Amino acid sequence: GFSLDCRFGSSTYAISVSNPEHVSRGVAAVTLDGVAATDAWIDLVDDASTHVVTIVLGASTLSPALLARPAKTP
Repeated sequence: GFSLDCRFGSSTYAISVSNPEHVSRGVAAVTLDGVAATDAWIDLVDDASTHVVTIVLGASTLSPALLARPAKTP
């Protein structure tokens, strides 16, 4: 696996990816700040905080491909 820190505005996203099954596709689990995601989208928020994202590759149990998108603005 690997890890990286990504900035979004004034926020930092500490992202860790593991691949215990040694697969070449599929996302088995995603957590954001310790809370399991129900799909593979991560809403990015510019709130000057550090957020922890954990991604586990494996047989897909979530919605399609892991993507990041900015949070919706009103």
